Amino acid sequence: MVRYHLDYCSSVWAPYRKGDIEALEKVQRRATKILPSLKKLPYCERQKICQIPTLHYRRIRGDMIMMENTTHVLHRLCLKEALP
Repeated sequence: MVRYHLDYCSSVWAPYRKGDIEALEKVQRRATKILPSLKKLPYCERQKICQIPTLHYRRIRGDMIMMENTTHVLHRLCLKEALP
């Protein structure tokens, strides 16, 4: 539930400073500690068990998907204009 708030419009406001990225990741770290059975495990182990990537990875992936969708739409518009 937390991740959706952190991911919302991330391609627009995505942080680029290391400190900002770490601050956002800290939120996800704390959220994974809520589960009692995972509380004492290191963060990388909690990620594997919960099957969640880092927020930085998700932002990069989201940016790539947005670019692919944008280029696809632009390509379609160019083809549409080229047709008689």
